[in-house]
Amino acid sequence: MLETLLRNRRLGRQMASGHLRIIQQEFAPYLRCRGHAPSTVLAYCRAVVCFVRWWVRTRGCRGPLRFEDRSGFLRQRRDGRLRLAPDRQRVCRAAVGRLFDFLRRRHRWKPPSPREPQRRATERVLADYGFYLRSVCGLAESSRGRLQREARGFLAWRWARRRRNGRQLGPADLRRYMAYRVHGLSAGSIRTLGACLRNFVRFLESRRRVTPGLAASVPVYAPWPKRPLAPALGERALHRFLSSWNRATAQGRRDYAMALCLAEMGLRAGEVAGLDLADLDWRAMTLRLPQTKQRRDRLLPLPPSVAKALVSYIQRGRPATPSRAVFVHHHVPKGRPLHTYDVSRVMRQALARGGIGEGSAHLLRHTLATRWHRQGVDLKAIADWLGHRDLDTTAEYALVDVSSLRQVALPWPQALR
Repeated sequence: MLETLLRNRRLGRQMASGHLRIIQQEFAPYLRCRGHAPSTVLAYCRAVVCFVRWWVRTRGCRGPLRFEDRSGFLRQRRDGRLRLAPDRQRVCRAAVGRLFDFLRRRHRWKPPSPREPQRRATERVLADYGFYLRSVCGLAESSRGRLQREARGFLAWRWARRRRNGRQLGPADLRRYMAYRVHGLSAGSIRTLGACLRNFVRFLESRRRVTPGLAASVPVYAPWPKRPLAPALGERALHRFLSSWNRATAQGRRDYAMALCLAEMGLRAGEVAGLDLADLDWRAMTLRLPQTKQRRDRLLPLPPSVAKALVSYIQRGRPATPSRAVFVHHHVPKGRPLHTYDVSRVMRQALARGGIGEGSAHLLRHTLATRWHRQGVDLKAIADWLGHRDLDTTAEYALVDVSSLRQVALPWPQALR
């Protein structure tokens, strides 16, 4: 299968050290043992061969592989300066990541460890920051993880600059970091980055490690334009969406059950991915959502259609796995719980397959709130079901039926003369 990739004699002379032999004899069997499909193995090996050729051309086989080589390869391919990688960027990123993981497991590559003083200081600050986010800010685990990742990146950047100049953190440093990080980011990502950095600087202010008021120096980018009301699916489009899966297969039953959890119960993609078998009470026909986005437990009644789909998947589709998650992977890594991204990806593919167009899993949540609002359900009841504390948030979900308003609108009275 891989011989067609290795017929280049010039490439063979360049790789006299045997890297391609490792790919053919060890890396490809490693991928097959992990359960990857033959087409995936071929795509990964092709991308890894391109990465090795790029590494030979830029480094000349001098010195061991570095983690920066992976970043440089992906950056040049993204910018269009590299013609050696015919696959998509996502495939190249996953393939090179699998290569580094393979080399690490075979003890042929060791991840670079930061300097011990830097590691101790960084971990100490991040541990204190995590306690601050949990106890003071009351944020969920997913939100804390995002903030801590951005804080870790800022500390690594700051540590590298502090060795050149020992000045205390100031407004100019915050502006330089933002200018360093914004390349390639969208407007929404830039605003999120600024919010994360601002939150971390506020934490440093509360610990008296920086000058008070420094958080105001983080650049604030222009707000997003006011978005129109979120769209919602009609009855025909919703029926076409729910009919797009083949429920004769195990994966089809899984995806259909996830779609009903989103469309009939209004759950978020993260809540669907985090469902546990212990959260389902079959006798009381209820579903418990522990510590959701607002850090409150929610107990929702389980609709019969959703319960039937869940039972069908758990009994006749869910693979045997020690995981207690309801929805798990059916391919590599088989048996592992699904991530929020996986749920969103499945829903986007189903929307495109049903001819609905672009959309996300959140579109089904909007659809449920809109349908209930048009049926006369009170806005407060919709907010309680969706887990909103503020009615203004629910009002964005509940669209106004303009056609119904036109029917009940009274004619304008004529002015009396």
